[in-house]
Amino acid sequence: MSVKLWAICAGLLLLMSNSLRAEADLNGVAAYSELGNELFIAALYAGQTGTNAQELINGSYPKRMELKILAKQGITQRQFSRIWRESVAINNTRDALIAQAENMVYFEELVRDRLESNDHLVIAYTPLRGVDVSLNSILLGHIEDDAFFTLLLRSWIGPVPSSTGFRDDLLKANTADTALVNRFNAMYPRNARIEIAKSWLPVVAPPPEDVDKPEVPVAVTTPAAAPVATTVTEPKILTAEKPAIVKPEVSPPVPVALKTASPGSEPIAAVAAAAEKKPVQAAANPEPGLSKAQALLARQFYMADVFKKINAHVDYPRRAQQLRQTGTVRLSVVIDGTGNVKTVAPVEELDFVMLNKAALAAVRSAAPFAPLPAGLDVAELELSVPITFALGEL
Repeated sequence: MSVKLWAICAGLLLLMSNSLRAEADLNGVAAYSELGNELFIAALYAGQTGTNAQELINGSYPKRMELKILAKQGITQRQFSRIWRESVAINNTRDALIAQAENMVYFEELVRDRLESNDHLVIAYTPLRGVDVSLNSILLGHIEDDAFFTLLLRSWIGPVPSSTGFRDDLLKANTADTALVNRFNAMYPRNARIEIAKSWLPVVAPPPEDVDKPEVPVAVTTPAAAPVATTVTEPKILTAEKPAIVKPEVSPPVPVALKTASPGSEPIAAVAAAAEKKPVQAAANPEPGLSKAQALLARQFYMADVFKKINAHVDYPRRAQQLRQTGTVRLSVVIDGTGNVKTVAPVEELDFVMLNKAALAAVRSAAPFAPLPAGLDVAELELSVPITFALGEL
């Protein structure tokens, strides 16, 4: 290869590398609340900012989803998982949920304990390089599949917003709320929390001692490639020097693409079969237990079915439409093992009484629901159900 041709190739590679590492700019910020209490501030960054949700979701450029915890009591690991599971379930297709089930379990388990006030979680996507997840500048793990970021991003800016204004605020591009941006800027994790994040890193097992043993061929799967990026890009608005990133020594397990289940309302046996690629067993001889991915899928499928049934029973009051009353009501719905509603209570209400009553009526009209999947092994299931009233869309 001539020197000139080599220089041209090197220049192209450099341009491609710079493109992949292009800085992402702030697209919007939003506060997430439950029962009137702010839990966290969410910030969305993108290599190309905009107000069109679908273009941002499909865009092949660097993007980041960031959370800074506001709740004084923090957010428990269980609460953290619930928030993601529900919003992911109702904003993605079943095929997407199946394909990303193993990655979703891995993502949830990266957060090993309670998130505390001012903790900073970053989910950073680089095209063709997957997703890095860091807490307080400590890289907790890496997910190879680019599509996993799309799954999470749809939970924020997909068709079903978690609350009034949350989705819209993340899509404001250059008109983000200045006061909320300033609050986000002013939040930094305590040094002790950085050490806690380090303690969540995988423990590296010591190498085995050399022992003379006959070599036995063992079938192995190809391990996931080690993460290429060793740093997490901090938002441009943050000026304080960031701590050094500690990278996990062990790569996460290879994601398993669970793509055999077809869309629809599958029974629990079908969910298990899809995840394990096994034939569906007869109801009289069920599987003795479910893997974490299978249990997650069963829960998410059930959530999605409940949401669809409730949404089908929403009656948008004509008077409220005439008054141009809009917004999202979020309800806590507790369903027992037989599918009956034990309790329904508001998590986030609107200032419009007619819409609040219409949301409650939709849940009561939709009940009862299907019995809880037996494989979940729970007596009841609590869901946070958003019901959106939008002119021209219902």
